[in-house]
Amino acid sequence: MNISLTGPEWTFANNDWVKGLIRIKDKYLSGTDLLSDFRDVVSESVFEKKLTDANGLFSVVVHSGNETWAAVDHLRNYPLYYSFINSEYHLTDDYNYLAEKITGLELDPIAVQCFLSSGFTLNNTTIFRNLYQIEAGELVVFKNSVVRRLYCSYELNDVSHNGLNESVNNLTELLHQVFSNHFKSLSGRFFVIPLSGGYDSRLVAAMCSLYHKSNVLCITYGSENNREVKPAGEIS
Repeated sequence: MNISLTGPEWTFANNDWVKGLIRIKDKYLSGTDLLSDFRDVVSESVFEKKLTDANGLFSVVVHSGNETWAAVDHLRNYPLYYSFINSEYHLTDDYNYLAEKITGLELDPIAVQCFLSSGFTLNNTTIFRNLYQIEAGELVVFKNSVVRRLYCSYELNDVSHNGLNESVNNLTELLHQVFSNHFKSLSGRFFVIPLSGGYDSRLVAAMCSLYHKSNVLCITYGSENNREVKPAGEIS
């Protein structure tokens, strides 16, 4: 197994790598603390359970015996790519590095059409043959072969039928919980909001005014006569 993780902010020791942060109750783990949390896994099932319980933005690679376990968070904030080259699996965070190693690299016409149509490729494919990506919320096990499975899915198993008022209250509570946790993880760092006249950026700005009142910059873009420039200025 060849592992090449050259991007910034990786923490590693003894063939184990982590990047990002995870929230456990009111505590945030990153760097060596996050690495220590994953290094105590003793089996693939324990690793998967830890991923399922994880709340955060992260990528992790753990080497165990003759196997390597790799996973990314449910949003794939820190992408990982892999391929099988010269009888060996290669795993990296650098897409170009891997593409240069594949002899006779060819475009995948179906993946290319998907990308041109939607801006994305399907499943674990990329626009090149034999160059794969770990999907959002996916665990990949490298051994004699590659075993893939999703530990996180957006599939709805239960549908609630609450009244309008209760649904609004639940959504409001959830929004405050998500944003307060996110801004707490920033630890006062500088924050930039690409602000338009739309509801999404308005929501971010409104929550920022509650939980991250300083060290904030709102920006907008486009022509001076852009219809969103005026409302963006009023919101900021």
